[in-house]
Amino acid sequence: MSVCLFQYSLLHVTPPMSTPRELWKSPLVDQANFVSVDKDTLQHTKYKNVFSIGDCGNTPTSKTAAAIGNKLSLHTSAPTMMIK
Repeated sequence: MSVCLFQYSLLHVTPPMSTPRELWKSPLVDQANFVSVDKDTLQHTKYKNVFSIGDCGNTPTSKTAAAIGNKLSLHTSAPTMMIK
């Protein structure tokens, strides 16, 4: 067994990410219980009037407020474009 030491000035620890239990048996989620969305539009892959952002979506981003902030402009513009 070897020991590795690292110097750091900030340690960011988060709990395991998951969706609310109410979604687990929903037709909206994939096998990992995340809402199945297109990573570029955040639109559901089957239900075109459903969008997801943050912890619930299966996007390849972190499930934090910072990631939500990065996707927020897309999330507000995509449904508007769909309506037009």
